[in-house]
Amino acid sequence: MQARIQKWGNSLVLRIPQSYALNVNIKQNEMVDLSIEQGNLLIKPIVKKGYSLEELL
Repeated sequence: MQARIQKWGNSLVLRIPQSYALNVNIKQNEMVDLSIEQGNLLIKPIVKKGYSLEELL
């Protein structure tokens, strides 16, 4: 799939199609990790670790 990078204020924006977001479980306002590997931009969802009651205490 191809997508267009657009300008939004002083930033660039990439719109992620809903089918892709659902496939990797990304929701609105969630944080993602951006990295560059071998000249490629990688976008990975940040998985929040669930803590047990023992870990919290």
